[in-house]
Amino acid sequence: MSKKMSLTSSRPSLAVVPENADDFIGSPEASSLPSQAAPKPEKKATPKVRTQRLTFDIPADLHKRMRRDCFDRDVSMTAELTALIESKWRGR
Repeated sequence: MSKKMSLTSSRPSLAVVPENADDFIGSPEASSLPSQAAPKPEKKATPKVRTQRLTFDIPADLHKRMRRDCFDRDVSMTAELTALIESKWRGR
């Protein structure tokens, strides 16, 4: 016994499709108004540097403390570790 299945089933669409694009994106008058969205913070330009992956294991509690500290200071863990490694081998 084989069961036949149709691969082209029609699904009901949950999206509301406007009759024209202007209804979807808004009127011309609305586009001239200032945006209500919060401005995105500017990203600092970082020079492109060739990188190499370094993987090592650290104790879970140390990782948790580092992650929390970096989060509190809004610093990436990568940036923090890079600064620590740079300070050790700077000028060599």
